[in-house]
Amino acid sequence: FEDKREKIVYKVQLPKEFIPLSLYKKKEYYDYVIGRGLNDKIINYLNIGYCDDGYYKNRIIIPSYDKST
Repeated sequence: FEDKREKIVYKVQLPKEFIPLSLYKKKEYYDYVIGRGLNDKIINYLNIGYCDDGYYKNRIIIPSYDKST
């Protein structure tokens, strides 16, 4: 049996307004993440960040990567 369906590949990227929390620890975002039980090591490892503008304004961004990225 040959699968003839097209494979759809979505290219996902971080928002252009993304700021890594490890580079600029804006107090309100940093305090929130620390208050949720995370630490600097986890913030750096997961590349946690935030956006000050755009669609994701005032949101914490936790990127999710698969094995190919």
